[in-house]
Amino acid sequence: MRSTAPHIVIVGRSGVGKSTVGFELSRRLHRPFFDADNHPDRAPEHAGEATDDEIVACRDWIQVICSTSMPAVIAAPWVGVDQVLRSRDEQRWGEPHWIVLLEADDDVLRGRIGERGAPASPAADADADDRLAALRAAAAVEVDTGSHSTSEVVDRVAQAWSRRSENLPAR
Repeated sequence: MRSTAPHIVIVGRSGVGKSTVGFELSRRLHRPFFDADNHPDRAPEHAGEATDDEIVACRDWIQVICSTSMPAVIAAPWVGVDQVLRSRDEQRWGEPHWIVLLEADDDVLRGRIGERGAPASPAADADADDRLAALRAAAAVEVDTGSHSTSEVVDRVAQAWSRRSENLPAR
C-alpha cells in the first residue's frame, strides 16, 4: 500500500549541495536516499545542456522514485523537477511530494564546482526565470547553502519538515 507521507525532493543548480544535504537529511529522517547524480541517464543541470531524451529520462526516473511506497529523500536537478511540474501530470509526478529549493550565488557555486566547470546559470536558459518561479512556487522551503554549513542547512530543512508535520507553516 502506498504511503501518504510525502517524498522530500531536493532541487537546485549544480554545486548547490543537493546530494550532500539530501544524504544527510535522509540519515536524520531514516528514509532511503535517491540521487539523480547516480542515475546513468541523468540530465545535465539545466535545459540548455540537456537533450530531450535526457530530460525525459530524468523526468521518468523521478516518476519511478516518487511512485514507490516508501517515503524517500530525492536529490534531482532543477530541470528534471521543472519538467515534471510543467507537465502538471500528477500520475507522472506521483503524490505526495515536498520540495526543498537549495540556492547559492554563482561565485559560491563556481568555488564548489572547481574542476567540474562553471555552474549552470539560470541566465544561460531562456526560460530560467519561469523555471525558477515555478520551483519557488512549488517549494515548501528555500535555503541558501552559500551562507550556511551543511549541518545548518539540514537543520533548517528538518525544522521546516517538523513544522510541516505539525501542520504549521514551513517557511
